[in-house]
Amino acid sequence: MDELEALEERLDNEIAGLDEQLGAVYSQIEELAFSIDDYLAENDFIQVEQAVSQLVGLFREDIEDDLEYLIKLSEIKNGEGDSMSCGAEIPTLSKDRLPKREPTQSDDHDDVDYEVSALNERVNACANHLRDLFGQALEHWQEANEAANNGSGPAARTELGYVRKVATEAGKTFALWQACLSELYVVSPGSLGPISDLLLIPVERWIRSAE
Repeated sequence: MDELEALEERLDNEIAGLDEQLGAVYSQIEELAFSIDDYLAENDFIQVEQAVSQLVGLFREDIEDDLEYLIKLSEIKNGEGDSMSCGAEIPTLSKDRLPKREPTQSDDHDDVDYEVSALNERVNACANHLRDLFGQALEHWQEANEAANNGSGPAARTELGYVRKVATEAGKTFALWQACLSELYVVSPGSLGPISDLLLIPVERWIRSAE
């Protein structure tokens, strides 16, 4: 094997190694997206918070360094790729966009049920938004990885930016979801199932912050 072939083999091995590392990140997001679906269904705010924190943690500086290295190596091997990236709008959710809640001062069973139903809708809206965000993270990270493999630096960086925005939005949505759980707990603790006892401390904190 001559020197050029040895260099080409080393380049291929480096690219394959980076591709495997970055592909593992995709698998981690996929696993988190799968797990958080169950956690949200169970109102398990502790596990949901951990999943969101893990998502945010995946895209710190070290992952950017690996992505940049893959871009450079791919450019060396195949030349610079298409720099275009599809524009994307990261979905957002705020309190004023949630289903309306009409607090009742009545003890009438139907009135309480109506309020509980409205509060459940607010919780579910947040939960569905979180599910969507994890799907968005998966999609944009795949695009970033593919762009880096093609030597498309601007596209890969844009997609990484989208993933980070998604992770930031997930953190905001988690806080909104937990606040909605707290509202529901105050009106109907039993609606939350076994996790209700664990919500006691966060609910007290939320009530104090709202005073």
